[in-house]
Parts: sequence; structure tokens; C-alpha cells
Amino acid sequence: MPIACEKWDVGMIEDTSLCVYLYRNPLDQKIFYIGEGTVARALSLGNHTNSKTQSMIDKIRNEGKEPIIEFLRENLNKKTAQLYEGVAIDAIGIDHLTNDKKGRGSTHRVIPDNSTMPSDELRIHLNPDDADITERVILIRINQLYRSGMDADSLYDATRGVWVIGPRRELAEYAFAVYKGIVKEVYKIDHPWYPAGTGATIYKTRPDCNGLWESHPQRWEFKGERAESSIRDKYIDKSVKRYLTANSQNPIKYVGIP
Repeated sequence: MPIACEKWDVGMIEDTSLCVYLYRNPLDQKIFYIGEGTVARALSLGNHTNSKTQSMIDKIRNEGKEPIIEFLRENLNKKTAQLYEGVAIDAIGIDHLTNDKKGRGSTHRVIPDNSTMPSDELRIHLNPDDADITERVILIRINQLYRSGMDADSLYDATRGVWVIGPRRELAEYAFAVYKGIVKEVYKIDHPWYPAGTGATIYKTRPDCNGLWESHPQRWEFKGERAESSIRDKYIDKSVKRYLTANSQNPIKYVGIP
């Protein structure tokens, strides 16, 4: 929840419970810092130990504004707070934050700028419900292409190609767009898949993918549409991390397909 300066009270400042919090720039709505600690630490905007963060706070104040403070999780123990902090940093991308180090559980890969991610979406990443997949599905990780708030056409284009993928693709009913282990969209696949770049399908937001792909092995793309509401409601914003292989570089994962 966002906290304005005039709503702070002594009880909040003296609160010693642990939380995960963020600072958002009111000038562009971008998240610039994620931290864990006491509520008092979260509210200590005038004496931050991280010089880059304090510099950003001072810059905002010089514009006559105050950073927005949002609490993502509260009443945590130390281990859980550190874990949630790391997940939040990973979802945003440390290269887009003033944090001087990644949190526990965070990777350090350069990812798209997701610093305008709404807090509600970020909270889902911190503590999602697990998906129980009962259909024949291909999980497609789009970590390098996903941006929070991207339009429907861009998300579809990011998901449907172009992939090195084997013949089992034709057995899948659905393709899941997955970012950091969380399902962002579900598509019902129209079979068959097409060799990438044949002109059978057109990318609206990725024109670089519309040319002929002369690569080995062959790359493929599918044509589809958003799945029916019952399927989307069942899986969107759910975690599929238990189905994924840790540290795997392969963006494709089959579930329920022999």
C-alpha cells in the first residue's frame, strides 16, 4: 500500500516488524529501490545508507515531491523478508534499480525494464498460488521479452515464436506465456505449427521475425488465440515454477505431453 508522508505516525515509525517495501518515483511512477527491514527503516528517507538511493530521493525532493513508499509484505521473519526482497528485485531487474546488490534468491541477468510494474502484480510474484496443470501444455518463458503492461498483441507476438521446438509441439492444446515462473497469458494453439518466417503468420510488434529464418535446427511459430475464460482464470497469475528446471536455458517446457 502507498504511504504518504503526512499519514506517518509515531506507531509506524517505532514498528520493529520486518517488511518488504519499495520506493517509487512520483515523477514517472518508476520503482527505483526495493528493500527489506523494519517499517522504521522503510520510512527513513532522509538518511539512507545506500548513496545511489539517497541521491535519487534528494533529486525527487528537489522537484518539490516525495518518493512514494509502498509495502509489499509485512510481519515477516528475516529469512522470508530476504527471500521476498530477492524475488521482487528479480522481477523488476536490478539494473533498473538503485540497489547496490541483488537480494537473496535474485538472479543477475539483464532483463527488460519492469520498473513501472504495479504493486499488485509485484505482490503476485512474491507469493503466488501454484498452478495444477491438467491439460497438455507448452510453457514458454519470455523473460527477455516481457514488459509489465505490454499490450495484447505484443504479448502474443513474444509468446508464439520463434522457437527451436520438437515434434511434440503438435500434441499441445495450450501455450502459456511465462515470466519469472508466473503465467501471464494462455493461448489455445491452432495446429499445425509453421516454420518461422514462411509468411504464414505476421508479427505485428516484432517485424524482425517476419523474414525467412535460415537456421539449423528449424525454428517454429504457432498461430492461436486467447484461451477460453475458464482456462485463463484457472492459470493466469499462478506459479508454474515447480514444472520448470532450475537454471535451464531452454525456454520451452512440455507439461502433460508424453
